[in-house]
Amino acid sequence: MKKTSMILMSSMCGAAGGFGTYFLFDYFHLEMSWSTLLWMVFYVLAGHYLTVLFHEAGHLAGGAAAGMNFHSMLVGPVLLIKERDKTALKWEKHGLSIGGKATMYADIQEKKVSIEKQLYWHILSGPLASLLAGTAALALSFATTQVWLFIFSMLSLLAGITNLVIGETQDAIPDGAALKNLKNPQLKEIFIAAYVIFGNVKNNWNELPSAIAEKARRAVLEKPDNLMSVSVASSIGQYDMSRGAQEEAVTLLGFFTERSPAVKRGYSWDQLDANYLLACYMAGAITDKEDIHRIADRVKKRDMLSYEKAQFVLAAAKGDEKQADEALRRAIDCTSKFSLIYGDGELERTLLQMVDRLKVSSIA
Repeated sequence: MKKTSMILMSSMCGAAGGFGTYFLFDYFHLEMSWSTLLWMVFYVLAGHYLTVLFHEAGHLAGGAAAGMNFHSMLVGPVLLIKERDKTALKWEKHGLSIGGKATMYADIQEKKVSIEKQLYWHILSGPLASLLAGTAALALSFATTQVWLFIFSMLSLLAGITNLVIGETQDAIPDGAALKNLKNPQLKEIFIAAYVIFGNVKNNWNELPSAIAEKARRAVLEKPDNLMSVSVASSIGQYDMSRGAQEEAVTLLGFFTERSPAVKRGYSWDQLDANYLLACYMAGAITDKEDIHRIADRVKKRDMLSYEKAQFVLAAAKGDEKQADEALRRAIDCTSKFSLIYGDGELERTLLQMVDRLKVSSIA
């Protein structure tokens, strides 16, 4: 049955593609030539990034209308980001080179609307912008017979629809899935915490309101299998370590580490495992060296900061002070190299410097 459905779907897609191509060449009076083919490739590429631009601008416009403030906008490899008191334009190498991302600071004071409503309009406005831009471009393409407008309209409409209907993946939560999360009482608290953490907490974990942190702690324990729960738990663990509550971090992160998969892991699992190891080190809870080795082996080099954290704890567990010191230095160096993931790295750097002072005092 599944094979028959796949064959039927492939046939329908092939038929739609063939009819669409015929319509495209016939309605817009295109000639079959190499120059036409090259122009079509250019229109698709340009239309794609224009689609991403409109979609992310929609997220920003919706958030701003609800009282949020700009933090960053990513379109392909181009990153526009506000760092402290200045806005910078950067060329960023990352895994979203054909996609985009928009982040904003939530208004924790809730001057206009609640944080929940801020996030709702911020998220929904991206797909809405895509659908509106696509509809307008489609009408204009028929009125002016401009093929590039038609291509852009198709890409924009596709982006709007797919972002609303596609579910969660291993490494991402599309707009529609995020809106669904906001309707669930537990997932809503996780999602709000995630956005406040990744949008508002930049220089010090004291910027995270304790009420939001504690609600998130309870929510992630109730919904541990949600993708967002892993990254939020990892962040709450860092929040605990920064305020000297290492035992609480070990308890929380240990609960998730027991569920951590050995294969098909997202970046969030690597970060959580590395933070768990770091919490164990800071709490003096490194007793089972085989367990430490097993967890450290799961953390791969794709996120070098998490990898070096794990290598530091592994070396410390073995009593290799030189290797541990080198791994810690490399980890601190990594904090300033991945602005898309860690911003300016201040939070990670501060935590690792705490670890460094702890290491020095224990040696002394």
